[in-house]
Amino acid sequence: MAETTSLVIKVKSDSVGKATKDLKKLSTQAKVTATSTGKFGTTAKGIQPAMGAASKGIHGLNVSMKGLAVTTAALLIPLVALLAPFAIFKKLLTAGTAIGKFRAQLKTATGSVEQAAFQFQELTKFASETPFALEQSIEAFVKLKNLGLDPSESSMRSYGNTASAMGKDLSQMIEAVADATTGEFERLKEFGIKSSSAGDRVTFTFRGVATEVGKNAAEIEGYLKDLGEVEFAGAMADQMNTLGGRVSNLGDRWEQMWIAIAESGVDDWMGNLFDSMGGYFQIFEDLFTSGAIQSEIETWRIAFSLI
Repeated sequence: MAETTSLVIKVKSDSVGKATKDLKKLSTQAKVTATSTGKFGTTAKGIQPAMGAASKGIHGLNVSMKGLAVTTAALLIPLVALLAPFAIFKKLLTAGTAIGKFRAQLKTATGSVEQAAFQFQELTKFASETPFALEQSIEAFVKLKNLGLDPSESSMRSYGNTASAMGKDLSQMIEAVADATTGEFERLKEFGIKSSSAGDRVTFTFRGVATEVGKNAAEIEGYLKDLGEVEFAGAMADQMNTLGGRVSNLGDRWEQMWIAIAESGVDDWMGNLFDSMGGYFQIFEDLFTSGAIQSEIETWRIAFSLI
């Protein structure tokens, strides 16, 4: 019994000793944690000035960027002001040159200045109402006229509908029509039109529908015109309602604005300017050709050599 009591006391004594050691370890760990926490606090306090400095640096960078933007704008504005007149002059020169080219083409096709002027106005209107540019519209008219085909507005609109429906340029359709009227039907395949000819007859097949016509320019032209008016009616209007059509129309209006400015008399003024410049160039050319400039230079050379 005494031995048992002694064993119990010893066990309890050992447990108390172990618990005491654990408490001491826990206390030591707490002190270490407190020390670390204090160091972290100190470190955090040390970071705060650095963060403040970084914030000031970012603010300074923003100020610098704003200053750079102001400086760039200050440099670009005079540059743009300097280059703008040259850009305007170049655009007017391009527009004036185009007008001369268009009027010359139309005069050749129609046979008179008056008819050329009338067709120019009509084609300008056509271009503003369709997805096709003025230059492309004039080229289509001239090609039809020169080939002896129908260049009327109704024909142009019919071919324009077919081209728009097939995602082609008006010039491509006009070339296909021109080739077809001479018996060359290869280009029509680009528009889904198949053909087979026998003797003086030709059969066109479109979307499974076969149509036989005489193998002559008038009947072939009539078939292709009817195709655009019936099968593809409204195709140009549909394309004009798309974003691409609106962008194209805006581009036409932009070009027509410059053409109108050039036609207001600016092109004549520019023509006179270039004539005057040509006269001055001729004067200098004559001076060099006659030897007058070389003689004057030699006189000055001799005079300076004697000094």
